[in-house]
Amino acid sequence: MPVLELALLSLAPPAPPLSAETRVALLRAKAAMEAHSGNNFTFLQSAAAPRHVYVLGAWASVDDHVRVFVPGAENQAVLRAVEGRVGVEWLGHFDVPLAGVLEVVQKGGCVIERFAVRMESRSDFEEAVGSWKNGIGGWRVDEPDAQYLERPQNDEENVFVWFRPEGKAHEESEVKSLHGGGRKDGMQLLDRTAVTILDLESQD
Repeated sequence: MPVLELALLSLAPPAPPLSAETRVALLRAKAAMEAHSGNNFTFLQSAAAPRHVYVLGAWASVDDHVRVFVPGAENQAVLRAVEGRVGVEWLGHFDVPLAGVLEVVQKGGCVIERFAVRMESRSDFEEAVGSWKNGIGGWRVDEPDAQYLERPQNDEENVFVWFRPEGKAHEESEVKSLHGGGRKDGMQLLDRTAVTILDLESQD
């Protein structure tokens, strides 16, 4: 099934601004990902941490990305081109439609929120999220022991990602309800990051 990719890249100093070489390499990576997947890919940058750049796109499946594209010659050439300048902090694949996410991202500022949710609290979490009307999200679909994940996972929890317009924060009652069933350890907010689209072609 199609899956959303969300990956966090870390740019080595000096950044910003991006060097011309790094911009060219990222544009080459974008072209390669789009050619293989047939989907649009977008780079997002954190205003609070300009060295952090997110990759957003979609693949036919996790296997198509990880086992076919990643070891392929074109991708390996891109990785060599950015070695020492761009590092992959983590990546994940989520059951979220790319078109829906792009609707949020392309309106302007966007906030990405990631939650680690214990399985016994999943139904309570989903009930709370069902009342949110200001974004789109879904569960991670990677194998729990995948080497590219940013933290060890197990069968007792999963990660949920939510994309919402900037400034559309959840009500306090909505956040409290995420603990579900009275358990304070039912979920953990891993990160909350405000991002905007990074236009690599117009960077000075």
